[in-house]
Amino acid sequence: MTPVLLGLRRWFLIILIISLGISALTAIFILIFGEFGDTEGKIIFTTLTISLYSLTGMGSAASLERGRWSLLSYLGLMVAIVGFAVFLPGIWAEWIGRDNYSKFMASIGLFSFSFAQSSLLSTVRLQGKTSFLMPATILVIFALASFVTAVLFAEPDNIDLARALGVLAVLDGFGTVSIPLVSRLGPAETTVATRQKSQVEVRCPRCNTLQHLDEGGARCRKCSLEITVRTQRW
Repeated sequence: MTPVLLGLRRWFLIILIISLGISALTAIFILIFGEFGDTEGKIIFTTLTISLYSLTGMGSAASLERGRWSLLSYLGLMVAIVGFAVFLPGIWAEWIGRDNYSKFMASIGLFSFSFAQSSLLSTVRLQGKTSFLMPATILVIFALASFVTAVLFAEPDNIDLARALGVLAVLDGFGTVSIPLVSRLGPAETTVATRQKSQVEVRCPRCNTLQHLDEGGARCRKCSLEITVRTQRW
């Protein structure tokens, strides 16, 4: 990760922590001292919105550090910002038509969650024949989000669509659970530990050449005299 991205990530986390702290304190104050009117309800929904899109934004940024599927991270962060900007008018503005705008809010929230889910999954490394699971699962995740969005706006009354949604949801859950498990079944990396031989400065008794030879059996690099090098250990 470049220094610029590291700096942006640091400021993002600082702003996130501060905003979550303010939201939590506000919600606690309302729950203890508020009268649970319309304004209090809007404030609580606002704090929930901040928490929701802060978490999806953090999830979307997960793959930036590892350098894989970075496009998902950037798009997920953009959707989280847009989602927050869309939710606030939906909570506070009285002039917005509630029905279609609520559907739009739901679809943005769904896609923000999908980007966060995909980015978190992309941090898992798959190798060999199982590597196809990653793009296949990400494809299913966004197919499900798109399908749900289409159903929200079209409101079709069709049992076949419900079955298709169910199939996509099952595949989504299967891929999300199986990818971390499959990654643990990969071939174990075996490394052979080799003892590094220490070198000793030695002068050859035959040709008087000063050189560094490995401990143990060695040969003079000039006259090829066999020399046994030993160091005394205390």
